[in-house]
Amino acid sequence: MTWKSIKKKSKNDSHVPAVSIRKKWNTGGDISLVKVADIVVPDELEKPDPDDVAKLAESVRKIGIIHPVVVRRKVTAFGKRSEIELVTGLTRFESYKLLGEQMIPCTYVEDDDDLVRQIQIAENLFRRDDTVLKKSELLTEWVERTEQNGDVFGQVDRKPKGGRPESGIAKAARELPSLAKSDEGRRKQIERAIVIAKLAMGVKNAAKKAGLDDNQSALLAIAAEETTEAQLAKIRGLSVHKSKGARKGHSAAKKRQKPGSLSPKDRKTLEELIQAWNEADKLKRAFIKASPNVQEQFIAKIKKDRRRDTAKGWGK
Repeated sequence: MTWKSIKKKSKNDSHVPAVSIRKKWNTGGDISLVKVADIVVPDELEKPDPDDVAKLAESVRKIGIIHPVVVRRKVTAFGKRSEIELVTGLTRFESYKLLGEQMIPCTYVEDDDDLVRQIQIAENLFRRDDTVLKKSELLTEWVERTEQNGDVFGQVDRKPKGGRPESGIAKAARELPSLAKSDEGRRKQIERAIVIAKLAMGVKNAAKKAGLDDNQSALLAIAAEETTEAQLAKIRGLSVHKSKGARKGHSAAKKRQKPGSLSPKDRKTLEELIQAWNEADKLKRAFIKASPNVQEQFIAKIKKDRRRDTAKGWGK
């Protein structure tokens, strides 16, 4: 289903109810068509890749939009409605602009900064193009906000009888089932994210520069060092190891390029073998019709016979 055919019920959007983050993600809330020109994009939203916008625009042109963008009515200091502000869905929004569309389907949420930020984190947490470091920072912020706001999901805190309220990590593990299959697995994932997110900004920048910001094992190894100096030294060591591994892989790849490494004599022998193969029509047809297992056994037999013949001095 697309939202191209949705008609706005009223020019006044006051009928659109505020939705909790849980209701928003489960049901999508009420949908309204809003003029693209009326939506304001806040500066803090991360600008999408132009290629992603172009690809999505092509998809929207063919089948329409699947998920509406999320907006809110930004309220002024005097309590008057002033503008419609985009909360999430900037790539979708830009794709509509690229297509020259006048109206875009939107879901309204309450004008609450904490709620809005929680929604933005929820949408960005599972973006495929985000690095481990970025996702760790988002997940940590989610936990911190959950601890501060408590009932941001419209739920009563779970608390054992006579015990303390549920921790932010436990809440996040319950609210983000996509992190892992089990509660324990989700808690461990969150705890690792917090460890990574606590790295100093200078250490994070060094990890990015070294190309380690999407390597969870490397980031945890860096975080395990006790001082900033030791962490930076660890990054340098891992970077050197990574460079050596890359050079080794490149060298191995070059060795696998057999045609390019053949001597003139070997190239001539290869040409003779190919010519003999092409002239042996009966053998070629039988080989092509054979199963992969038979082909492997045939090649193994040839190699075995070759070693035997070489031992007899035939190959000299």
